[in-house]
Amino acid sequence: MTWEVWRSLRIALNALGREPSFRRSIRQKSRRAAMNDLYMASVLSAALANYSSLL
Repeated sequence: MTWEVWRSLRIALNALGREPSFRRSIRQKSRRAAMNDLYMASVLSAALANYSSLL
């Protein structure tokens, strides 16, 4: 794998880890996000809220 793929994977895993509403493992959060568009949106919004504070 190239470094771009690894970087994208790392960002996705960090986003799942930062999402506070569903206190489960990263694997369970990933599966839930794959099946539930509203949960995916909450994961993305939690990730963007954390990254915007860094800018």
